[in-house]
Order: sequence, then structure tokens, then C-alpha cells
Amino acid sequence: MWKREQGQFIKANSRWHKVELNPVEAENWALLHALSWIKFQNISNEMDAQLVVDGINKDQTGMSEFHFLLKKCKHVLSSIPNSEVSFVRGQTNHVALIIARASRL
Repeated sequence: MWKREQGQFIKANSRWHKVELNPVEAENWALLHALSWIKFQNISNEMDAQLVVDGINKDQTGMSEFHFLLKKCKHVLSSIPNSEVSFVRGQTNHVALIIARASRL
């Protein structure tokens, strides 16, 4: 889910993909694809995937698929001025919960 700095909802997306990734890699992959269609400045992406958020906001290196996806996400984020990725608990992210439930139907 994407929001402006003032907390205004911009847009959200949910879709099914058949990929063989572990849950943390899947969250990272989802962020990368969300970044590819978001074209706004001054945005905040809220995620309930703490490892992905930490990976984006801290300097982490590695050779895994997870680190490869982090690197790609950071590259795309660097081209979106004043953007950020932050952690919110799953229970707090009501809009994401509604979207996730609707996508299962």
C-alpha cells in the first residue's frame, strides 16, 4: 500500500503469481514489482515484512536471492524522490488486510 507523506492513500495492488520463493523473498519480490508501477514522489510504502524493511533501510550485502532482490529494490527506490519503506504490524495495516482478503476470493 502506498501513501503520501500526509498519510493520504494513493493506490494498492494485489495479484497472484506462481514463483518459488520463500516468504521473505516473496515479500521482497512484491515490493520490487510494486515499485515498478508506482510513479509518485514523496511516498511511503508500509510493509509488515520486518526483514525486508530492515534490508532496504540498512546496508546489507549477500549472494542470496533475497539480497539480489533487495539490491534491485534499492536501485528503483533511489529513482523515486523522497520515498521510504517502513514497517507496520500486520494488525495495524487494515487496508492491506482488506486487499489480501479480497484477493483470495
